[in-house]
Amino acid sequence: MLGKLIKHEFKACSRYFLPIYVALLLVFLLNGFTLPKSSDSTVSLIMIILLTSVTLLFLFINLYVTIKRFASSIYGDEGYLTNTLPVTANQLIASKAITILIYSFLSTIILGVSILLLMTPNFTRVNILNIGYLIKDIMKVISLSDVNMLLASLNFIFAFIISTVSATIYIYFSVSVAHLKQCVNHKYIYGFVTYFSISAVQSGISNLILNNTVGRVDPNFVANSPIMLVNNLYHFFNTSFIVSATISLIFTILGWIGINYMIKNKLNLE
Repeated sequence: MLGKLIKHEFKACSRYFLPIYVALLLVFLLNGFTLPKSSDSTVSLIMIILLTSVTLLFLFINLYVTIKRFASSIYGDEGYLTNTLPVTANQLIASKAITILIYSFLSTIILGVSILLLMTPNFTRVNILNIGYLIKDIMKVISLSDVNMLLASLNFIFAFIISTVSATIYIYFSVSVAHLKQCVNHKYIYGFVTYFSISAVQSGISNLILNNTVGRVDPNFVANSPIMLVNNLYHFFNTSFIVSATISLIFTILGWIGINYMIKNKLNLE
C-alpha cells in the first residue's frame, strides 16, 4: 500500500515540478548562449531578470509543494478521502516524505545540469585545461591526506537525506499544529512560529554541542600546509556531520511521533 501511496503522490507533485524543471533548463541554456554574446544592455538585463525569476520560482515551488500537498491531502478537501483509506498515519507521512525526498534529489540534479548548461557555451579549450589542472592538483592533495573518499561520499549522501527529511518533517509538524482546532483561525502564524521555533532549538542545541566538541580550523594551514588543511577540514566536517545528523534525527523522530499523534487523535479537516 505504501508503494501505491508514493505513486499517487509522485503523480500529484509532477504537475508542479515538471513545468519548472523544463523552464529552468531552457532559461539557463538560453542565458548561456545569450548573455556573453549580447551587446544590448536591455537584453542582458531582461535575461538576468528572467534567470533570477525562474531560479527563485524553482526554490519556491519546492517549498510550496511540500506544504501544499501535505496540508491539502491530510487536512483539506482531499483529506476526507485520504483519511478513509485503509492505511496508517505513518504510511501517509512516509509516502509524502519519501516523495519529497525523491523530488529534492531530482531538483538537485536538474539545478546542477542547468548550471552546466549556463556555463558550457562559455567554455574554451584553455578554460577546460585550467579546470583539469586544478582538479588534478586537488586530487593529488586529497590522495596524500587522511580523506576517505568513500566515507566522505556516504556522509554527503546521508547528510542530504537527513537534512531533507528533517526539514520536511518540521514542515509537516508545523502544518499539523497549525490545523489544530485552537490554532486553525490563525494557522499561518502558528505554522511559521512552530517551524522557526523547532529550527531555532535544533540549531541552537547542535551549535552548543559543536562548539564544545569540535576544534577550530587554523587558517594558517592554508599557507603552511594544504594537506594539514584538508585533514583538519575533513575531521571537522566528519565530527560536525555526526553531531548534526544525530540531533536532526532525534528531532525528526519526535516530530514524526507528534504528527502521527495529531493525525490520529486531533484531526481537524477544513
